[in-house]
Amino acid sequence: MPQPRSTAPRPEPSPRAHRPRGGLRGAHSAPNSRDAYGGWGPDLDGRGGSRRTPAGPVPASIRSSSALWLPAVGAEVFETLLGAGQLLADADSSGAEPALGLLVRGAVCGAAVWLVLRLRAGSNRARLLLAFGLGILGTLSLVAGPLGHLLDGGSVGDALASAGAVDLLFGASRTLHLLAVLAAVPLMFRPAANSWIRARS
Repeated sequence: MPQPRSTAPRPEPSPRAHRPRGGLRGAHSAPNSRDAYGGWGPDLDGRGGSRRTPAGPVPASIRSSSALWLPAVGAEVFETLLGAGQLLADADSSGAEPALGLLVRGAVCGAAVWLVLRLRAGSNRARLLLAFGLGILGTLSLVAGPLGHLLDGGSVGDALASAGAVDLLFGASRTLHLLAVLAAVPLMFRPAANSWIRARS
């Protein structure tokens, strides 16, 4: 025979604990977020958003490259002053020519220092400008004179024999300048530098 229905009230269902959208995964990470080294943080609010996180310390290759660029710029300033002094000592030159050269070279050196600072901040554009402007064009300007001397039939021995004190100072500065540039350019494009700059961009 049928059992009588119970008249006791049914227990209310217990409220389910609120979970962020996407479950536990959404609380700690976003499916499309990049890792911390790549520059994006976790999806903390579970809404699919992400936040920027630091890309890590400046790599050693970027620090070394910056440390080499600054002496290269200093050598350029030294060579500019030597060249201006020689022009002033020449009786056939006017004062306007050295002044114009100092103005142009000063602007170039100031721009180079600014680019080095931007490189330390992770600017890829500054890295490319340094590589093309000072790395390629600058190197060509540094070696144009010696190559022209050799192509005209001269030799290193003849150049040293006829060089004065100013010429020797200029040659030593130019050699250090060239070595610093040739070492600084490849350091900017090491794998660690590439990853760090991509994360900062």
